Amino acid sequence: MAGEERLGGTDRLIMTLNDAPVGAERRHAAISVSRIPWISTLAMIAVVTTLYVGRSFFIPLTIGVLFALSLMPIVRLGQRIGIRAEFCAVMILAILIGAVGFGITRLSDPIREWVTTLPASANIIEDRLRYFVVPVQEMTETARQLEKVTGTVSDPRSTIALRPPSLIEQMLLAGRDVVLSLGLVLLFLYFFLAYGERFIANARIVFPVAKDGTDAGDVMNDIGRSMSQYLLLVGAINCLLGLAEFTAMYALGMPNAALWGAMAAALNFIPYVGGMVGLGVVSAVSLLTFDTLSAVILPPLVYFIIDSVEGTVVTPLIVGHRFSLNPAMGVVWLVFWGWLWGPLGAFIAMPMLMAFKILCDHLPELAPIGALIELKRGKSQNRLSPLVTE
Repeated sequence: MAGEERLGGTDRLIMTLNDAPVGAERRHAAISVSRIPWISTLAMIAVVTTLYVGRSFFIPLTIGVLFALSLMPIVRLGQRIGIRAEFCAVMILAILIGAVGFGITRLSDPIREWVTTLPASANIIEDRLRYFVVPVQEMTETARQLEKVTGTVSDPRSTIALRPPSLIEQMLLAGRDVVLSLGLVLLFLYFFLAYGERFIANARIVFPVAKDGTDAGDVMNDIGRSMSQYLLLVGAINCLLGLAEFTAMYALGMPNAALWGAMAAALNFIPYVGGMVGLGVVSAVSLLTFDTLSAVILPPLVYFIIDSVEGTVVTPLIVGHRFSLNPAMGVVWLVFWGWLWGPLGAFIAMPMLMAFKILCDHLPELAPIGALIELKRGKSQNRLSPLVTE
């Protein structure tokens, strides 16, 4: 049986054809085997389509499950000292809501100020970058003149201009979606924290035991422990990164330095992409704030140096030995979930990759995929090589 499982698709097809009866039944067996890859491909397309269409439901569900698994040790600790799981879940939610509310309250004024001045700020940036904008405008004007000469300009009387939604309208729509998604996350988080132990106990009964003696409950507990360690370590590193960025921006005279420090800490949960977004924002703010070229370049340069030191030295040194993920696979995973679920997908991509890696370690059928995800350290590899788990 083990030898048959190692046979490739072509060998299985040959065995099927040899064992099948002659005539129509043999042709039917060959057609059935040839349809297997197509069925798998169609199933994958159906899963991806379902995840995309139902992202307003699956994103809060995924965030709630990941956070519940990582916070489950706190619930177990409360149960050991006689506190019911439901009350522990309520206390955890109250602490989370209070912390998020405090942060939003402290940062709401600078955020509102920058949002209010965003149109004027865009004009200022355009004026200061006129050296680069003017050639583009000249090219556009030349193209318009060529269109007039060739007679390809459309009749303006037949053009219907649609007013795009204003910035305020876009923010209101986005705020409504954020509030609904946050409500679903809190709902899922509460029920998984309050009744997660019962769910794990039922999973031990329903799903069979693996060959190594582990069951579904062991896999969930392993994912929860790894998630707790990951969020604790990475969260502490990101807080220190935000503090370092705040100190540097404050020393350089950047306005609202606390906002940029908090932004750096939050964006650092998204490897690679988060750092680039933060660098772009700091560069734009520096361009709006300072007049001389040296003063404009210094804040983004310092921001980049601090972020690079964290990503190439601090995080690999502290986190790398416990969570060694292949950077190439991590980038592919990050881009895929960012494309599928947007910024929130990119934000939770790395925790999902870790959970999937643990699942692959417990299932022999997925062991080859787990080996691709894991970063094997050889003798020629640098101990401080950058990892995806930032």
